Amino acid sequence: MNLTFSAQFFALFGAFLGSMFALVRYAMQSSRATADRFVAYLESALHRQEDVNTQFQGAIENLSDNVRDNSAVLQRVAERLGLS
Repeated sequence: MNLTFSAQFFALFGAFLGSMFALVRYAMQSSRATADRFVAYLESALHRQEDVNTQFQGAIENLSDNVRDNSAVLQRVAERLGLS
């Protein structure tokens, strides 16, 4: 089979375009997979931070209750000693 120059050129050009399209598609899929992994990491980090914030909230509430109780005890001690 003997192809003319233009037929050979178009065959080569078609093969080049097909290869280029395949590489671009592969790169886009790879990029999307990377972006999906990054988004999943950010979501998990956000959930972990929410858990930590919930633990801190409980600890701060306990601390404020204990400080309030200690302040009341110190007030009573000061009254008994006649310091207030």
